[in-house]
Amino acid sequence: MPTARRPAHAPNDLDVLRDFVNASDPGAERVAAFRRTVRGLLAANAELGEPGRWLADFNATLDWLGAAPRLHSARRTGIAVVPGGEARATIGRLAAIVLDAVNAGTFPRLKLCANPECGRAFYDHGRNAAGRWCDMAVCGNRAKVAGYRSRRRTAGGDGPADRPHSIDEAMTRMAIRDPR
Repeated sequence: MPTARRPAHAPNDLDVLRDFVNASDPGAERVAAFRRTVRGLLAANAELGEPGRWLADFNATLDWLGAAPRLHSARRTGIAVVPGGEARATIGRLAAIVLDAVNAGTFPRLKLCANPECGRAFYDHGRNAAGRWCDMAVCGNRAKVAGYRSRRRTAGGDGPADRPHSIDEAMTRMAIRDPR
């Protein structure tokens, strides 16, 4: 797991959404299910899966919320939620953040790290939005080093796994026999 540090700021309320999917103890089962749904959507943003199931789950959550669209200003939308407890209010606020980000065009940049050992959410600030790792210095570097080592091994390179461990092994590999 990469070292814990405060990630770069994401626009609008996407920081709240990123912190939500990075939380380790989400609480109620309904909140946990919504967290899985949002993480599925972020994985699809990072091209780590298909969005179909997650879109259906998200829309089912909106139905459960009794959510109705609202226009808050000429530039901001939201949803009204039927009252019904803290979990419903939390999920309603997070769902509104998703919808606002989709409308603003910023949601596709909120992604999951492609490192399977990490999986943290991050906001891709790159010019072409092609980022794959939450932190290039940690997860990106690990992925590139692993890829390099794998290519060296499959290409018959002399990576660490291919080096002889003794003089005798080296001589055997080179078909040189000890003349004694």
